Amino acid sequence: MRYITCIVIILMSSFFLFSGLCAAAGGLDDLIDEARIILEESADAPEGIPLNLLKKSTAIAIFPSTIKGAFFLGARYGKGVVLRRDPDTAEWSPPAFFKIKGVSFGWQIGGQAIDLIFVIPTERGFMGMLDNKLNVGTNTALVVGPVGRNAELGADIKAKGGIFTYSRSKGLFAGVGLKGLSITPDEAANEKYYGVGATARGILTGGKAIPAGKAKALARTLKKLTE
Repeated sequence: MRYITCIVIILMSSFFLFSGLCAAAGGLDDLIDEARIILEESADAPEGIPLNLLKKSTAIAIFPSTIKGAFFLGARYGKGVVLRRDPDTAEWSPPAFFKIKGVSFGWQIGGQAIDLIFVIPTERGFMGMLDNKLNVGTNTALVVGPVGRNAELGADIKAKGGIFTYSRSKGLFAGVGLKGLSITPDEAANEKYYGVGATARGILTGGKAIPAGKAKALARTLKKLTE
């Protein structure tokens, strides 16, 4: 058993290292542009994320090509962006960079890359994610998201305080149940993109960054979809 554990640790360490190198090689502008494309496609797909849910959202997190690997011990790793709507001006923030990872146990072999989207209806849910308190209490619970471009939503959708989760594999969007995830700011990427001292919290809540290029295009796309 000890030898199997060692092998699993080595394999998973290699998995995370390889994933991180791939993400870095792609470039931050490429990551932002992938997020924009995924967002547009999710809104256009008949079985995508409901437009009404997007319009009621406080924040959204998009993780393109999140890698899922498994060899007895399953894992997910990916990089993506989070944008938040200002409650006073209704303007969307520039994208801040985040990392996502999670581990699950069980007999499993295989791997795949999927896109993950988190739609966050409430400020309470957003702050829970920003403080990395997912799955802790009902205020920051991860909920399988409803699908269908024109799906009907309950009037109390904001009162539930959950974060709605979606995945896309092979072009199809679906609500997805996720457990054991950790979403944390990628402060190295934030500083690289916006300059020394830039933080996810400052970008999303303090107006500490000015979007340009791909970042501006993503914020503009999100504003168009949520007007």
